[in-house]
Amino acid sequence: MNNDHVQQIKNILINELGVDFPADKIGLEDRFQAVLGLDSVGFIELRYQCEQAFAVTIKDEDFVPKNFTNITSLVTLIEQLQTTHAVSAASLL
Repeated sequence: MNNDHVQQIKNILINELGVDFPADKIGLEDRFQAVLGLDSVGFIELRYQCEQAFAVTIKDEDFVPKNFTNITSLVTLIEQLQTTHAVSAASLL
């Protein structure tokens, strides 16, 4: 798991979404809704912020609870999307 991605997501949660936890207290498995208090609007904003920060497009079929449960699940999705994008770009060359 890319530690830079983890830190960026923590920064998004704190600085953009107003999660009131210090970064070092946000665990990889802390549930966004149950532990960090994200609501439906927060999830939409998290999706947008991740798309901007990681230069990916999160399709509606990927915007599901299993991918947005916690930092671990979200980093996994982002890494998959980045890998898919890199492979697609390389095949165009």
